Amino acid sequence: MFSKLLLPIWGGSSQIWNTSMVFYQFVLLAGYLYSHLLTKYTSLKVQLGVHIGLLLACSLTMLPLEATINNTDLSNQNEIYFDILSTLSKTIGPLFFLISATAPLLQKWFSFTNHKDAENPYFLYGASNLGSMIGLISYPLLIEPKLKLNEQLFYWSSGYILLLGSFFLLLYFISKTTQHTHKEIIKDKPNETIIKPTFKEKLKWIFLAFLPSSFLLGYTANLNHTIPATPLLWIIPLALYMAGFIFIFRKKPIISEPKARETIIYILICITLHAIYYNGKGLGTAEIISSLVSFFMCISICLIRLFKKKPHVNYLTEFYLWISVGGLLGGLFNSFVATKLFVEPIEYSLIYTIIIAITYSDTHLKKAKKIHIALLTLSCLALVLNYEYGTIYFIKILILTILLFSMVLLMEIKWLYTVLILFSIILQKQYNQENILTKGRNFFGSYKVIEKDSKHFLKHGNTYHGSQIQLNKYKDVPTSYYHEHSPVSNVFKHLQLQCNTPKETQKIAILGLGVGTTLAYGTNYQHFDLYEIDPDVIKIAENPDYFSYLNDTPASYNSIQGDARIELEKTDPTQLYDLIIADTFISDNIPTHLITKEAIELYIEKLKKDGILAMHISLRKIDITPMLKKIIDPIEGATILVKKDSKLLYYKDDPVLKHTFYPSKYMIVVRNKDQENYFKSIGWYAPKTNALVKPWTDNYSNILYSLKFFSNTN
Repeated sequence: MFSKLLLPIWGGSSQIWNTSMVFYQFVLLAGYLYSHLLTKYTSLKVQLGVHIGLLLACSLTMLPLEATINNTDLSNQNEIYFDILSTLSKTIGPLFFLISATAPLLQKWFSFTNHKDAENPYFLYGASNLGSMIGLISYPLLIEPKLKLNEQLFYWSSGYILLLGSFFLLLYFISKTTQHTHKEIIKDKPNETIIKPTFKEKLKWIFLAFLPSSFLLGYTANLNHTIPATPLLWIIPLALYMAGFIFIFRKKPIISEPKARETIIYILICITLHAIYYNGKGLGTAEIISSLVSFFMCISICLIRLFKKKPHVNYLTEFYLWISVGGLLGGLFNSFVATKLFVEPIEYSLIYTIIIAITYSDTHLKKAKKIHIALLTLSCLALVLNYEYGTIYFIKILILTILLFSMVLLMEIKWLYTVLILFSIILQKQYNQENILTKGRNFFGSYKVIEKDSKHFLKHGNTYHGSQIQLNKYKDVPTSYYHEHSPVSNVFKHLQLQCNTPKETQKIAILGLGVGTTLAYGTNYQHFDLYEIDPDVIKIAENPDYFSYLNDTPASYNSIQGDARIELEKTDPTQLYDLIIADTFISDNIPTHLITKEAIELYIEKLKKDGILAMHISLRKIDITPMLKKIIDPIEGATILVKKDSKLLYYKDDPVLKHTFYPSKYMIVVRNKDQENYFKSIGWYAPKTNALVKPWTDNYSNILYSLKFFSNTN
């Protein structure tokens, strides 16, 4: 809930989630340290008094939570992290600190009672995580669709007050049922041997907690390259992470390590084959499901081993303290270390490899089952029958096929098996290795400029954000999603028809720069304001060694670094645009705050009376057209039209141009009948609606019903 509140302030990047998770992990560690020291050095009554007093003090000074957070400067990458952490510290931090300490305190206090399970309270940790998972699942399914953000914050604040009240009841309950102090437990069992955990065992606790924490963040970031950064996408992996604790931290774990290992074998083979078959073209539905199962099993193996190493109840709070240290280290590694250490985001694959390696490093496995060989044979046969990528691709398939057979047949040679797994995971990301001219990574994601077949491409995450043919004959040709038959080309042609004998300069705003391809349509009587949040993208687009659209355009332009919506709000209200094109993608998603009701109203407010708003909405996994229609329909005089270009048969006989264009989908808002009739005459149409969706606002958004799985629109 609170991370969603932060999204529009820092540009909608999924890195906000990772940074927030690091903060929560750090505060969780502080909470566990507090509970450990409190139970170690004070009496039970003091513990209750201190904790209830702090809960009461926070409720009086910090509640109710508010939904207003000031905007910040996005030009300094390092300061963004500090600003997010600082904001969280001043708002939710103290409250979360006390809540995080509650679970280990309750378990410790439970161990002082005369309950039959008092000596083994670890199952309550599973119960605690069950509560967390119910909250997580409820958020996208019940809370987010029904409540606005300010309402969510109010009800959360009310829940905190209920928690405080329950502690007063607990104080009465414990005073009636508690029979022991910490020292008396040891006295009552003089013959029991209590082994103190060694330093080596504590390091193992940290390591086994570090792996699933890092894996969780890496996997979530991997998903958010394909689908917008929203609570729904954060919640699914986190819920599975919680489920691992629920299923394993109990008297008898539900999942066994052998079953988890066997499942991972099947899933790993399927994921690798899927990546080969689709030539690394992103996550499909089947691969997402398979990867979720594999993710859960890897998490489970780490937690099974962690649970087996749990200490005596006397060291319960210390155990949780070291677990939280490992969790924090995982968050720090993904959010700060990996972003500086790796130019490309390989930390997910790296942690995956380490988990697989430790899974099989100390296990004697029988020879491969026949079903493994059958699965591989059928998959490889399917690959050969679908051969279509040329000799080099076929050789790669052959190499990987041999590799996969080796993985199955050589499981008993543990070191070789580990090397093969590492090689296969890294290799499946290396299809079509092009000449990389530059690459980097920052708060907004990873990027690289690629040279291939006399073309330059900008790739952000797993999505191409523009390209240019480097042959002089074609250098001024708009490519990728902006080719001359694309929907956006229709918009520029209409704009030029309106201004054959210009009396004044046409003003155009481009929200999201890419490589500047749209400026190929620019004329000497047009001025472009280019709004781009990522300073590295601006440097790439303005460097003619990579892309020359900005350098070659006859139009004038001005680059404006910052969040497009925030910067657009700052413009002179008298300086209106003839055209605004919103093309704001981070990898394959559009930041939510740029497509809300308030954002659309701002765009229209910044247009001239006959100005046009165009939005690039080519999304793989979601369909926001019905939602946008519900925002625009109530606006007086506004009409929404949509056009898809999905059958790219243009230039099929030109070897240079035929592989340079991508299909795209655009939405436009026009405000006079002549414009509406013109665009309808060239194939634009009014989109259908979807009864399930509601308009998104700054205070409300719900991606669930915008997933294409639920969509019944055209």
